[in-house]
Amino acid sequence: MKSIANKIPSKNQAVKKTAEFASNNSKELLILLGIAVGGYMLYKTVKGISNAVQVENDPDAGSGNMGTTNADNTVQIGGTITKNQAKIAASRLLNAMNIVGTDVSTIYAVLEDKTAKDYALISNEFGEERYTGIAKGPWPNKFRNLAYWLQSELSNNQYETLKQKMPNVLV
Repeated sequence: MKSIANKIPSKNQAVKKTAEFASNNSKELLILLGIAVGGYMLYKTVKGISNAVQVENDPDAGSGNMGTTNADNTVQIGGTITKNQAKIAASRLLNAMNIVGTDVSTIYAVLEDKTAKDYALISNEFGEERYTGIAKGPWPNKFRNLAYWLQSELSNNQYETLKQKMPNVLV
Protein backbone atom coordinates (compact mmCIF):
# COMPACT_ATOMS: atom_id res chain seq x y z
CA MET A 1 0.00 0.00 0.00
CA LYS A 2 2.78 2.44 0.81
CA SER A 3 4.27 2.14 -2.67
CA ILE A 4 0.97 3.21 -4.32
CA ALA A 5 0.53 6.13 -1.95
CA ASN A 6 4.01 7.39 -2.76
CA LYS A 7 3.20 7.50 -6.51
CA ILE A 8 0.09 9.70 -6.11
CA PRO A 9 1.12 13.36 -6.24
CA SER A 10 -0.06 15.72 -3.54
CA LYS A 11 -2.65 18.36 -4.30
CA ASN A 12 0.00 21.09 -4.39
CA GLN A 13 2.18 19.06 -6.76
CA ALA A 14 -0.80 18.45 -9.08
CA VAL A 15 -1.67 22.15 -9.15
CA LYS A 16 1.96 23.06 -9.81
CA LYS A 17 2.26 20.54 -12.65
CA THR A 18 -1.03 21.70 -14.19
CA ALA A 19 0.04 25.36 -14.06
CA GLU A 20 3.41 24.46 -15.52
CA PHE A 21 1.77 22.50 -18.35
CA ALA A 22 -0.61 25.39 -19.13
CA SER A 23 2.27 27.86 -19.09
CA ASN A 24 4.40 25.72 -21.43
CA ASN A 25 1.52 24.97 -23.82
CA SER A 26 -0.50 28.19 -23.82
CA LYS A 27 -0.54 28.55 -27.62
CA GLU A 28 -1.81 25.00 -28.13
CA LEU A 29 -4.45 25.40 -25.42
CA LEU A 30 -5.72 28.64 -26.99
CA ILE A 31 -5.97 26.93 -30.38
CA LEU A 32 -7.86 24.03 -28.80
CA LEU A 33 -10.21 26.46 -27.04
CA GLY A 34 -10.83 28.32 -30.31
CA ILE A 35 -11.61 25.06 -32.11
CA ALA A 36 -14.01 24.03 -29.33
CA VAL A 37 -15.86 27.38 -29.35
CA GLY A 38 -15.98 27.47 -33.16
CA GLY A 39 -17.25 23.91 -33.28
CA TYR A 40 -19.95 24.68 -30.74
CA MET A 41 -21.10 27.75 -32.72
CA LEU A 42 -21.16 25.72 -35.95
CA TYR A 43 -23.16 23.01 -34.19
CA LYS A 44 -25.72 25.55 -32.88
CA THR A 45 -26.06 27.13 -36.33
CA VAL A 46 -26.61 23.79 -38.05
CA LYS A 47 -29.00 22.72 -35.30
CA GLY A 48 -30.94 25.98 -35.75
CA ILE A 49 -31.23 25.32 -39.48
CA SER A 50 -32.39 21.74 -39.06
CA ASN A 51 -34.74 22.34 -36.14
CA ALA A 52 -37.22 24.55 -37.94
CA VAL A 53 -40.48 24.53 -36.05
CA GLN A 54 -43.09 22.50 -37.91
CA VAL A 55 -46.50 24.09 -37.50
CA GLU A 56 -49.34 22.84 -39.63
CA ASN A 57 -51.75 25.34 -41.11
CA ASP A 58 -54.86 25.04 -38.94
CA PRO A 59 -57.92 25.74 -41.08
CA ASP A 60 -59.97 26.38 -37.95
CA ALA A 61 -57.60 28.99 -36.51
CA GLY A 62 -59.62 32.09 -35.84
CA SER A 63 -62.84 30.52 -37.07
CA GLY A 64 -64.49 30.37 -33.67
CA ASN A 65 -65.01 26.62 -34.03
CA MET A 66 -63.52 26.10 -30.60
CA GLY A 67 -66.28 28.10 -28.98
CA THR A 68 -63.95 30.79 -27.68
CA THR A 69 -64.48 34.52 -27.58
CA ASN A 70 -60.76 35.20 -27.35
CA ALA A 71 -59.57 38.40 -29.06
CA ASP A 72 -56.88 36.28 -30.77
CA ASN A 73 -59.71 34.90 -32.92
CA THR A 74 -61.06 38.29 -33.97
CA VAL A 75 -60.19 40.07 -37.20
CA GLN A 76 -59.00 43.62 -36.50
CA ILE A 77 -60.44 46.60 -38.39
CA GLY A 78 -58.50 47.00 -41.65
CA GLY A 79 -57.28 43.42 -41.56
CA THR A 80 -58.36 40.11 -43.00
CA ILE A 81 -56.71 37.71 -40.53
CA THR A 82 -56.83 37.01 -36.80
CA LYS A 83 -53.91 37.03 -34.40
CA ASN A 84 -53.93 33.22 -34.38
CA GLN A 85 -53.73 33.16 -38.17
CA ALA A 86 -50.89 35.71 -38.00
CA LYS A 87 -48.99 33.36 -35.65
CA ILE A 88 -49.38 30.53 -38.14
CA ALA A 89 -48.32 32.78 -41.02
CA ALA A 90 -45.24 33.98 -39.10
CA SER A 91 -44.26 30.40 -38.32
CA ARG A 92 -44.70 29.35 -41.96
CA LEU A 93 -42.55 32.29 -43.09
CA LEU A 94 -39.78 31.39 -40.65
CA ASN A 95 -39.92 27.78 -41.85
CA ALA A 96 -39.72 28.93 -45.47
CA MET A 97 -36.60 31.01 -44.77
CA ASN A 98 -34.95 28.88 -42.08
CA ILE A 99 -33.50 26.44 -44.59
CA VAL A 100 -30.63 26.46 -47.01
CA GLY A 101 -32.46 27.71 -50.09
CA THR A 102 -35.56 29.80 -49.52
CA ASP A 103 -39.06 28.44 -50.18
CA VAL A 104 -40.17 31.48 -52.19
CA SER A 105 -43.52 29.97 -53.22
CA THR A 106 -44.53 29.59 -49.55
CA ILE A 107 -43.58 33.21 -48.86
CA TYR A 108 -45.74 34.33 -51.79
CA ALA A 109 -48.64 32.10 -50.72
CA VAL A 110 -48.56 33.30 -47.12
CA LEU A 111 -48.31 37.04 -47.90
CA GLU A 112 -50.32 37.37 -51.11
CA ASP A 113 -53.22 39.87 -50.88
CA LYS A 114 -52.46 40.72 -47.25
CA THR A 115 -53.32 44.23 -46.08
CA ALA A 116 -50.92 46.55 -44.28
CA LYS A 117 -52.72 45.67 -41.03
CA ASP A 118 -52.28 41.93 -41.76
CA TYR A 119 -48.58 42.40 -42.53
CA ALA A 120 -48.07 44.39 -39.32
CA LEU A 121 -49.78 41.63 -37.32
CA ILE A 122 -47.72 38.89 -38.99
CA SER A 123 -44.52 40.91 -38.52
CA ASN A 124 -45.35 41.42 -34.85
CA GLU A 125 -45.91 37.68 -34.39
CA PHE A 126 -42.67 36.92 -36.27
CA GLY A 127 -40.85 39.15 -33.81
CA GLU A 128 -37.08 39.11 -34.13
CA GLU A 129 -34.95 36.05 -34.70
CA ARG A 130 -31.16 35.79 -34.76
CA TYR A 131 -30.15 35.71 -38.43
CA THR A 132 -26.92 34.14 -39.73
CA GLY A 133 -27.30 35.34 -43.32
CA ILE A 134 -28.58 31.88 -44.23
CA ALA A 135 -31.02 30.95 -41.49
CA LYS A 136 -31.80 31.26 -37.79
CA GLY A 137 -28.71 30.91 -35.63
CA PRO A 138 -27.15 31.39 -32.21
CA TRP A 139 -25.44 34.32 -30.54
CA PRO A 140 -23.52 36.43 -31.68
CA ASN A 141 -25.82 36.76 -34.72
CA LYS A 142 -28.03 39.83 -34.49
CA PHE A 143 -31.77 39.78 -33.97
CA ARG A 144 -33.58 40.72 -37.19
CA ASN A 145 -37.24 41.41 -37.96
CA LEU A 146 -39.43 40.00 -40.75
CA ALA A 147 -38.71 42.86 -43.16
CA TYR A 148 -34.95 42.25 -42.83
CA TRP A 149 -35.35 38.48 -43.33
CA LEU A 150 -37.49 38.99 -46.45
CA GLN A 151 -35.08 41.49 -48.01
CA SER A 152 -32.13 39.22 -47.22
CA GLU A 153 -33.68 35.95 -48.37
CA LEU A 154 -35.36 37.14 -51.57
CA SER A 155 -33.57 38.31 -54.70
CA ASN A 156 -34.45 41.79 -55.99
CA ASN A 157 -36.80 40.30 -58.60
CA GLN A 158 -38.48 38.05 -56.03
CA TYR A 159 -38.94 40.98 -53.65
CA GLU A 160 -40.47 43.08 -56.45
CA THR A 161 -42.88 40.21 -57.20
CA LEU A 162 -43.82 40.07 -53.51
CA LYS A 163 -44.48 43.81 -53.52
CA GLN A 164 -46.86 43.31 -56.46
CA LYS A 165 -48.65 40.53 -54.57
CA MET A 166 -49.10 42.90 -51.61
CA PRO A 167 -50.03 46.26 -53.20
CA ASN A 168 -49.53 49.31 -50.97
CA VAL A 169 -47.91 47.23 -48.19
CA LEU A 170 -44.19 46.87 -48.94
CA VAL A 171 -42.24 49.88 -50.18
